[in-house]
Amino acid sequence: MSRFDLSASASWRAPLRRALLGWWQVAQGQPERGLVCANLGDGFHLHAWDVTSRTLRQKTHGLRPVVQGAISADGQVVYALIPDEQGGAEGLGRYRRLSWEGGLNPGRDLAPQLSPYISFYIDECASGRLLGFMALNEGGFQMFVLDSQAGGAPHLRYEGGDFALGPFLSYDGEVSLVAVGLGEEAERGFALEAYDTRTGALLHRLSEGEGLLPVGFASRPHDMRFLAYDAAGVAWWNARTGELRRLNIGLDSPLVPLDWSNDATRLLLRQDGPDGAALWLCRLADGQLSPLSSAPQGHYERAVLTSHGTILAEHQDAATPPRLLELDDSTGSVQRLALALDDEPPAHPEPAPLARLLLSESLWGRPGRYHGLGLALRAAGLALGRLSTPEVSAGLPTFALALGDSVLETVERAATLNLRGLILVDPSARLLRLDVGALAWLGPVLILQAEDDLQRPPLPLGGLLARWPSALLQHYAAHDPRRPAQEAIVAALLRFVDRAL
Repeated sequence: MSRFDLSASASWRAPLRRALLGWWQVAQGQPERGLVCANLGDGFHLHAWDVTSRTLRQKTHGLRPVVQGAISADGQVVYALIPDEQGGAEGLGRYRRLSWEGGLNPGRDLAPQLSPYISFYIDECASGRLLGFMALNEGGFQMFVLDSQAGGAPHLRYEGGDFALGPFLSYDGEVSLVAVGLGEEAERGFALEAYDTRTGALLHRLSEGEGLLPVGFASRPHDMRFLAYDAAGVAWWNARTGELRRLNIGLDSPLVPLDWSNDATRLLLRQDGPDGAALWLCRLADGQLSPLSSAPQGHYERAVLTSHGTILAEHQDAATPPRLLELDDSTGSVQRLALALDDEPPAHPEPAPLARLLLSESLWGRPGRYHGLGLALRAAGLALGRLSTPEVSAGLPTFALALGDSVLETVERAATLNLRGLILVDPSARLLRLDVGALAWLGPVLILQAEDDLQRPPLPLGGLLARWPSALLQHYAAHDPRRPAQEAIVAALLRFVDRAL
């Protein structure tokens, strides 16, 4: 008998059908204005966000979703990747310049010389002078830095064969930073390359261990410090001088940096734990840490320091879908609800059926390929941290969820934790290259294999399926944020758990 209701009316489907918050951004020089990507009925689109009144105005429309864009530093302009209507592969489009205040209009093409492209990054420097974006089409992988107002020929053009993020721009755009992937063996980390925007000259390159995860430049004139982090902790790198400094913190679990203060004297940090996340402020002058102890418990995906002495934080917990709270920046106490896509949380929230079954790593902070899967699991309540060791040892029928290059470690631990099954997320057949012959785990396995094009057959898993002949394979679109795709992913997880139990 099935332990989970897989029917079309199953209660677990309701959270997946709520309006979904994709991402949000506040204009650096005009914090009363923002931009929100949300699914409010006709797919994901961009919405102009009046931060003060908490109202949204849809800026993009159409059957094809618009999921990539940015707001200008002064809050006057929305940059939106508008889908190519002339056909071609889904995801291809062109960045257009739209008015934040105005109504519907086609906008100005930022780079009419380019054929339609895929992009997952665009941003303006804090002064509003320059704009940077990346483009991927038949011409390859390219990044551009150009005048925000005039457009025209780019100040900097970067081309590379490796996966990269950026370009991140210093306050006035003098320095452009590109985070270059270090390859399959260190897929979570990047080397940082700093370029003189005017000349295109490489200033410095930083490659630490398995790489760093980029955050951003200090938003202060002439300040070239770039914030990043890795397993060893928080670091900032002077992209002009090449000097690297690390934040020495005597805490049991690592901290993830979220934002600089406007004067670049403090850092906002997140500490993830088994019961959710805690927020901290660090004063850089003396390294003093201050906990925001009055902040609500739960998971904080993203948070930024505002110029009003507050923090805008994206918060969720088991009973409440993602929403933005404005917190006091000295205590963390809630000042107001800044944005909610649902008027009220459910009166009697039902815990997601997998929430206490998965020993899960966080899916967030990973660029690119986990996006569609991440939205599904997050909507189902599975992005709230990992189960504690006592819960595992108490005999809960626990399943481990492993991502990419953490698979080997997780499989090795599975044999000692009395787990009931493994769920392995495989970005682009990375599992093909793993040596699983010596692994002791012989229990049930579900492989979620990411693929950008569902029309192509799943990549073969060869030796892995020979090792685990009973493994189930679920193919999913890496970048697909549609609700039916999310429901299919969670349904596959439930079927697997049912079978294993």
